[in-house]
Amino acid sequence: MKHIEDSIQHAYFQWVRLATPRIPQLAMALHVPNGGRRDAREAARLKGQGVMAGVPDVLILAPHALGCFIGLALEFKAPKGRVTEAQQGWLDRLVSYGWRAEVVRSFDEARAITAGYFNVKP
Repeated sequence: MKHIEDSIQHAYFQWVRLATPRIPQLAMALHVPNGGRRDAREAARLKGQGVMAGVPDVLILAPHALGCFIGLALEFKAPKGRVTEAQQGWLDRLVSYGWRAEVVRSFDEARAITAGYFNVKP
């Protein structure tokens, strides 16, 4: 399942790079690399540097086209993937702080949400 999420996110960032000249705010899109397999020592080191379970996969640090939100957070999931309790907690907190936060299950869905957020066609 994880590789499906990786593939969707990879395609999404290919689109982000191509669309940035047309949607300059996409230059503020970044991946938060919280997942992955690590040994206990590396996990402890990263936790000490601020890595936190559940943070959404992608953050776009730019306001909504109409000023309704301060940023966009996307959690990438395989079509049948489940959102963890930690992930849902982050999504809920971000919404409470003025973000738009979405779970996306396909490249097309991620692209459509992002384009709509900036009020442009995909």
